[in-house]
This record gives sequence, C-alpha cells and structure tokens, in this order.
Amino acid sequence: IAELADQHDVVLSCEPTAAKPAAPVDSLLLGASGTATATMQVTGRASHAGAAPDRGRNALIELSHQLLQTRDIAKSIPGTQLNWTTATAGTVRNQIPEKASAGGDVRLTVADGVEKLQAALDETTKTHLVPDTEVKVTIEKGRPPFIASDRGRALGKEAQAIYAELERPLALVDMTGGATDAGFANRSGKAIVVESFGIAGFNYHAHNEYIDSTTIVPRLYLMTRMLIEQGKKM
Repeated sequence: IAELADQHDVVLSCEPTAAKPAAPVDSLLLGASGTATATMQVTGRASHAGAAPDRGRNALIELSHQLLQTRDIAKSIPGTQLNWTTATAGTVRNQIPEKASAGGDVRLTVADGVEKLQAALDETTKTHLVPDTEVKVTIEKGRPPFIASDRGRALGKEAQAIYAELERPLALVDMTGGATDAGFANRSGKAIVVESFGIAGFNYHAHNEYIDSTTIVPRLYLMTRMLIEQGKKM
C-alpha cells in the first residue's frame, strides 16, 4: 500500500463515514489511530486441583491480577489506548493451570507510543499476586497512525464544496480511534491522502452494524466528482 501510494498524487480511501444518530452529518476523516497487538503470557506451575492445589502456581489467577492492574495503564501515556480483549487459560478442570495468556488491542496517535506503553507494562507487571510466576508482555506494531497533511485538509475542503452542490453539509473529522490502511498510504507524505469516502454506517464489528442506504447516491456523487476534478489537474 505504501509503495503504490507513493506512485500517485492522491489517495481517496473508502472506509465508511459515521451515520446518524452517531454523527449528525456525513464526514471525511483526516486522522486515525495506529494499531498494535499486546500479548500477556503468564507461566505458573501445574498441580492437582483437588489433592494438591497449594503445590501449584495458578497462572489464571496471576493473569487476572495483571489484567486488573494494567487495564488503565494507557491513561497515563498520552496518545495511547489499551484494551484487553481476549484470554485463555488451563486445559482441564482438575488441574491448576500453569499457562495463561491474554491479548490486547492497542491504539496509537504518537510515534513513540509502543515504546512508552511497553516500558510502563514491564514496570507494572513486576508486582505479582501469585508467587513464583513469570509474566511477559510483548507489543507487536500494526498499522501506523494516519494524520492528514495540510494538502489533505485542503482536499477535504474541496470535497465540502462538492457536497454543498447537493445541499448537504460535510464535516472534516480530525481523529478517530479506528484504524485505517490510509496510514500506510500516508506514511511517506508523497501522496495527498483523505479517508472515509465510503457510505455512512455505524456500530462497526458489532452484531447490530448497519449502513444508511440514503447515503449511497451522495457518496457516489462525491467520489465521482472528486475523480473528475483531480483528473483536471493532471
């Protein structure tokens, strides 16, 4: 994506715009969070849960402790967000689990967010509830943040003028907690990148995700006119 974007002057990305009632008007997006994946692994000691539970070191209990004490850790690091979203532990009912792990969704709007979050997690997880357990946290980088340039903001204003032809307002949103591949397209700064030319919808990734079908024609009009106007500049 980054290589292809650098071969072009403009990138119009088609993530959806937020729909009513979540957003009062249609919009384009000028900023989105980067992503990373956090993994917490806890190692304890297995033993019989009925006959010798005290001989074990319960990785599940330690994992629970660590999740609780790190759940708000990103609030002290501007530009970062961490939400633990998955977990697994144990294999059978009658065994104290020796392994437990959790996965977390990380969002970033600053370049050094991963490094700062990693350092904070390493320090916090030194304190254990269950003795003789080991805790390791790793963060794997994903999409880079997307922050539109001044040229991108100017292109957004051109889109606002086009939408006004339909007597529809168009907002320019500076930032969202969602992520986008536009971060790769915008990485070098060569192309002008603007996001959310797609149709309006909301509750993304939830069971009640929806689209607003009345936005299909206006958004097609916007994209078509944008392509025409950009073509005139070539």
